[in-house]
Amino acid sequence: MHFNDIFYVSQKKVRSDPISPSVIFASIAFYLAAIIAIAYAIKRSPDLQTKWLSSPMIYVLTLAVYCTSWSLFGVIGMATRSGLLFLPVYLGPTLAAMLGAPIVAKLVAMKDLHHITNLADLMVHRYKNCTALGVITTLIALVGTIPYAALQFKSISATFRILSDSSTQYFEFAIVVIIILVTIFLGIRKLDATERHPALMLTIAFESIVKLAIAFLASLFLVYIFSDKFSSLGEIFAATEWKPFSFAENNQFGFFSWMIYISLSASAAIFLPRQFHVAVVENTNPLHIRTAAWLFPVYLFLIAFSIVPLTIVGLSAQLSTDQADTFLIRLPLLAGNAPLALLVFIAGFSASSGMIMIETIALSTMTSNHLIIPAASRFLWLRYLTRNILKVRWAVAAIFIFSAYEYTHLVGDNYPLAQMGMNSFAAFFLFVPPVVAGLYWERASSKGALIGLLAGFGAWVYLLFLPTFLQMTEAGSLFLEIGPWGIGALRPAEFLGIETLDPVCRTTFVALLLNCSGLIFGSLLFPDKRLGNESEGALSDLPRFRKLTEEFDSGMVILISDKLAALERLLQNYYGAQEAHDVAVSIFEKRGIRETDVILPVAALIEIIRDIETYLSGIIGVASAHQVLISAGFITQEEQKAVSDIYGTLLSEMHISPAEMRRKLDYFSEREAILASQTDLLEVKLAERDVENEEKNAKIFDANRKLEASLAELKAAQVMLLESSKFAALGEMAGGIAHEINTPLGTIQLLSSELREALEADPAEVDFAKRLNAQIENTTVRIAAIIHGLRHFSRDAGQDPFIEIELATILHDTLPFCLDRFKIEGIRVLFLPPQTSILISARPVQLSQVFLNILNNARDAIRNLDDKWITIEVAAEGGLATVSFTDSGLGISKEVQDKIFQPFFTTKPTGEGTGLGLSVSKGIIELHKGSIRVDGTCKNTRMIVTLPYRRS
Repeated sequence: MHFNDIFYVSQKKVRSDPISPSVIFASIAFYLAAIIAIAYAIKRSPDLQTKWLSSPMIYVLTLAVYCTSWSLFGVIGMATRSGLLFLPVYLGPTLAAMLGAPIVAKLVAMKDLHHITNLADLMVHRYKNCTALGVITTLIALVGTIPYAALQFKSISATFRILSDSSTQYFEFAIVVIIILVTIFLGIRKLDATERHPALMLTIAFESIVKLAIAFLASLFLVYIFSDKFSSLGEIFAATEWKPFSFAENNQFGFFSWMIYISLSASAAIFLPRQFHVAVVENTNPLHIRTAAWLFPVYLFLIAFSIVPLTIVGLSAQLSTDQADTFLIRLPLLAGNAPLALLVFIAGFSASSGMIMIETIALSTMTSNHLIIPAASRFLWLRYLTRNILKVRWAVAAIFIFSAYEYTHLVGDNYPLAQMGMNSFAAFFLFVPPVVAGLYWERASSKGALIGLLAGFGAWVYLLFLPTFLQMTEAGSLFLEIGPWGIGALRPAEFLGIETLDPVCRTTFVALLLNCSGLIFGSLLFPDKRLGNESEGALSDLPRFRKLTEEFDSGMVILISDKLAALERLLQNYYGAQEAHDVAVSIFEKRGIRETDVILPVAALIEIIRDIETYLSGIIGVASAHQVLISAGFITQEEQKAVSDIYGTLLSEMHISPAEMRRKLDYFSEREAILASQTDLLEVKLAERDVENEEKNAKIFDANRKLEASLAELKAAQVMLLESSKFAALGEMAGGIAHEINTPLGTIQLLSSELREALEADPAEVDFAKRLNAQIENTTVRIAAIIHGLRHFSRDAGQDPFIEIELATILHDTLPFCLDRFKIEGIRVLFLPPQTSILISARPVQLSQVFLNILNNARDAIRNLDDKWITIEVAAEGGLATVSFTDSGLGISKEVQDKIFQPFFTTKPTGEGTGLGLSVSKGIIELHKGSIRVDGTCKNTRMIVTLPYRRS
């Protein structure tokens, strides 16, 4: 039977039953509860936030929000239909991470300096506060993101329908409501959009781990099962007729398409609202970008490596190409593994919900700051919205998520997941020319950027967005077929004769051409006013600017209490009364103004105004901050005139243009902000270092305690080793001592018998009895001396004091313990005492142990030789006394000499030695400030002990 038949039978017999919708919903609820619990725990622990967010790994995992449900489902469908054309989806962000790091670093620096919260803020700030650019950027982001968010809902509903085999109407609505609530709870809680969301970022990192782990392990398991433990994977590949290069079969520009898809994916990794938010806005340390440059591609590889095997296995398992988007969840069901299918569903839900949440947070801020607040400032009947910005963002979030949900039903199944995703990528590719030109081309102007964006966006709408809806109606289909006014060359499918490219590539090519042309020619034809050269040299005049400002006397002063009250009234449009007061006070304190009853020259307003604008830009955006400050009456007309006079005088004194002075002020403020942020960062690092040092000190203290305990145990072990070695020596002496005691005991017995017989034969033999009794007493004294020496040797001498004693005396006391045994075994011992008295400072018992150990080792080495002798010689020279123990052995090899004093090293057979004797002996001799060594120059075996001495 062919393996395709096996798979067909398998799906008929093994396919799992549908999972209950209540079980699926309970799993989602459990997962979301875990996410919220993690976020809550993180919010309650600032130390945990600091510790984890300081890790570049968390930054990399938040970047992985790029991998949505499309990465789990849609890319497999793309691989099925277009072969390896899915690879650019991962090659693009890989190149963006590796080569685009300088761009991201520059964007992070701008974000920190100017309170940039989104892509629209960036465009407005770079291009001369052009509010129109903020509007068009926001509109492009909204229109371009809705299809991508809809893709996520489509994947959730499609996989739910497959799992449960039931309707998804109520389920989808419930999911929409839940995602809205979780998004608001985790990400839209504070008015200042520049404030980071540590809890949200850590939960996104957790979601990235979940989707990677499940997708990776599930893919391995499925390929393992369906390819018979990987053994038939090659056969399956050959039988499925899957074509890796099918993307180029009907397209003579195959390589061109490949490059466009790589470019789209690379730009999406930076300019999608969610990617810009996690990569730029939420960045806590620019150094993390370096780590992400190599670690983020690793994540992409891990999540993408199984796409080809899954594609092959899915096609071989009788699944159709139309089902390719859901291979990853259908295959577990075919294998009869419903729990695995449920886990895959949770991974897809995690990827989708994470993307929707971050995208919604970014777009709600962008929409409120660049569409709603400017409109509310212009129309009185909308003015109440400015007092409810946070609620406005909640409403925008809800509307955006519901719009994406409705888009799913509007488009239906007309587009596969991959197509919807690439449509969005093409929209955000429009931002590449104005952003890159704004960063690196000084002459790029606001009008040029606006013309380019409008032209490119128009092309995207006409060629890619509108056809999605036009094909749903008869009139729309006719328009697509014949073109506007019947002009075939303007049909979206064959625009200007470009019919060999797929819709995404064609749209990208045309939009890029129009975008770049509009940007370049618009900037050249409608330049912004020259801003002057931004250089380090420009900073040299700024101290003079500060000095002139301080010396300028316009005759007008300001009362800080009045300005504080005015600022509070302004901030009460966005905060409560107490919070507005606290924020206002903090802004003035930043300039060192802590007293309210202070009068300052009007020139002080210059930098205070700049601080307030910077702060407001985090709430209502860069475009609205300045206008709101002026319209709120914070600066009176008289003060505006006085400030203008100050600027006029300064311009005259410094010989620069107004634009150049503004540039210098910006540059100087940026430098100050950098220094301030670096100072704050340094303080944080120092605090972290203090904590680390305290922890290290605690660890060192604990380690010292453990070391002291270990030393005590080591000393105890050393004592035990010493004693064990001593008792081993005693065991060696046992035979000789027994003989030494038995001989006098026999003498006593014999003399006692003779004495009894003599007295019985003749009671008058008193003299004879006295002689025998004297012999008995002498023999008894000899036995007592032996026993005394044995007791003296066997006790613990480790605490004995060092005493001055004759070296020869110690040897004389030691020899009786072994001489008799040596005599029994035929070993001759020759002791050559010194010619003069040699006094040493020693613990006699310990030295006796050393000498006895050396003698016993010599006995063991020579007892089987024919010629057996030991010579002990004592000599003294130059303040050192030497005791040489030479035996009739043939010496010790160099290899053994190097190891002989190591603990537990022995050349004796197993069970006949511990290997501790010479190691302990070496320690004892060194304690006596001496040395012990093997004389390698002697033809026999010689051990030499050297000790310091003095002559008596």
